[in-house]
Amino acid sequence: MEIQDQVYNAIRDSVANTLETTLSLSPELLQQDGSGAAIAQDDVIASCIDLEGGINGKLCVSFDNNSACRIVSKMLGMDIEEINNDVYDGVGEILNMIAGGMKMSLAKTDVGVNIGLPVKSDRASVREDIKQDESISINEEFRCPEDISFSVILKYKLDQKDAGQKKEPPSTTTKTLSPLDKLNMLLAKQNTEKKEDNTNKQP
Repeated sequence: MEIQDQVYNAIRDSVANTLETTLSLSPELLQQDGSGAAIAQDDVIASCIDLEGGINGKLCVSFDNNSACRIVSKMLGMDIEEINNDVYDGVGEILNMIAGGMKMSLAKTDVGVNIGLPVKSDRASVREDIKQDESISINEEFRCPEDISFSVILKYKLDQKDAGQKKEPPSTTTKTLSPLDKLNMLLAKQNTEKKEDNTNKQP
């Protein structure tokens, strides 16, 4: 399977698992590589997280204000009608869970990735991140029951050194030995040498 397909699948699986497991919501994929309806409006709550490793880039999630309030209200079990710090923190936590799920999925493939911490963003920053250049862009729109819509945007480049290469198991010869292991090896070597000397001295 191509790396881009692996990344697509990892995002979709993580979005579904995150929302179904933590919020009992079933997200429906509306559009793949769409125009980004959730970032086309001025009232957007967004959060982004940096990715490094087999792929290097940025993963973002964005909600319109109403959707952000609704989904965070469901997370906290309380009604939130206006944007506040709880909403920003909640959106960041949703992104963190999606990124973590994606990381776990990609760990089973040839693509390893490390994630940073969620950072609050805005409409202009997210739009800038998904402009077409030499990076690969994934922009998917989802809708959940209770009138919740959001976009997941990934902009990344492949690490040519790591992408598509299976990591070899660590060599035992490069294993770092503890002082006790080194001492045991030295004693074993000395015992072997003594036995050889005694054998050679025998008529």
